[in-house]
Amino acid sequence: MTIVRTRIRWIVLALGLLALSLAACGGNSDDGDDSAPIPTLARLEDLATARAGATVTAAPPSDTPVAAPPLTSPAPVVALASPTRTPPPSATVTPSATPTLPPTATATPTVLSTAALGATGFALTNTAAAGVLPFTQTAVAVIGATQTARARITPTDTPAPLPDEPYQVVFYSDRDGNDDLFLMTLSGAERRLTGSPTNEREPSCAPDGRSVVFASDASGSYQIYLLRLDGSEPLALTTSAGMNFAPVFSPDGAQIAFVSTRDNGVPTIWVMNADGSGQRQVTTELGRDTSPSWSPDGRQLLYSSEQFGPWNIFLTVIGDDVEGEFPVLPPEFSEANQLWPVFDPTGERIAYTIWPDLNDPQTADIWLLDFEQPEPAAIRASEGADIAWAWGDDTHLLASVGGPDDVQIALVDVMTGEAVRLTNKGHFNGGARLCVVQPESLPPAPAVAPSQTPSAG
Repeated sequence: MTIVRTRIRWIVLALGLLALSLAACGGNSDDGDDSAPIPTLARLEDLATARAGATVTAAPPSDTPVAAPPLTSPAPVVALASPTRTPPPSATVTPSATPTLPPTATATPTVLSTAALGATGFALTNTAAAGVLPFTQTAVAVIGATQTARARITPTDTPAPLPDEPYQVVFYSDRDGNDDLFLMTLSGAERRLTGSPTNEREPSCAPDGRSVVFASDASGSYQIYLLRLDGSEPLALTTSAGMNFAPVFSPDGAQIAFVSTRDNGVPTIWVMNADGSGQRQVTTELGRDTSPSWSPDGRQLLYSSEQFGPWNIFLTVIGDDVEGEFPVLPPEFSEANQLWPVFDPTGERIAYTIWPDLNDPQTADIWLLDFEQPEPAAIRASEGADIAWAWGDDTHLLASVGGPDDVQIALVDVMTGEAVRLTNKGHFNGGARLCVVQPESLPPAPAVAPSQTPSAG
């Protein structure tokens, strides 16, 4: 597996260098529109119009590193119900020297209802928990659901967790008038994490399941906070000028990658220690950057950058002799905005979102780059929103899908494109990532702030 990962890594770097040299002849960052929205999870105009010099009142982070608690053993692996899968359309295509990106994706997968899901006996498994990625075993623990639990989910009723059933997904929702964080089981039970009148978005769970980082506008501009799941108050990890958002824990939980506009208002990728210390910039200001994501080994960062016009997938190496910012795809595949790239648990595939109109989630589609295939393929390209956030396991994505004012968290099968909706409240639910937490370890849920107005749905 180490040999495969090394080979894939150098394939990516070689493609990046080729694309970099080709694109250098056709454009530069000066062609971009700095007033255009920074693509983050939703309500992009909030980040685009936030004041770069907003006063920050949160306390600075502590300089004392936080010791990482020991990881716990993963849940046992549950076998997938279906023994066979249909290969993606690109599996038999002969490689071409000059591949072209299809102008319009034609895949329109179905969305399964929870009742239909229960009838299939569907179960989600994770082969990574068997030892491929031992340092993230807790974070990639098995996701499963029973037929009876699925059958009792209705638009007006949220079930309680089943006995010994952990929460396994963290996400945010606008269902109460602004964005709040929630935990969720795969049987539909939910647990609120925040309830303030401000916005909390873009959660990322520590591998040990004991804390969550997120972006909040509580101070007047978006800053990054750490919420320990022990009942303590959130701790501000950033207090800089400008905005700080899109935080994501490294696979070992020791570092957090994020986006910051503290330097001249240009969003770039930064990395800090898990306690907020050691904040350092890792990309240059060649173009605006966003949506960082770690490789499984924690040595690389995927992100999106608009160096050549539209937002494209880039890669940089962390803590290695290799330095630079490498485009992952050549210009032939870079005609639209490519956002939120995420490696699968083996590092052999990248799921990402093509999002032509950054102000309209309904234009977003999910694509897959498989290094064993000649070109990217569409996983979901429906008329509604299709946004990938993370891998649930090696065959399913945690995503947002749905029509206007009804974008919900779903499991998306990367082979068939079928989506199983997991939430049913609010206009927009996003930022879903793995977060394995036992219900009995949580303090009482916070109350919803009186000033919040619940949204329809």
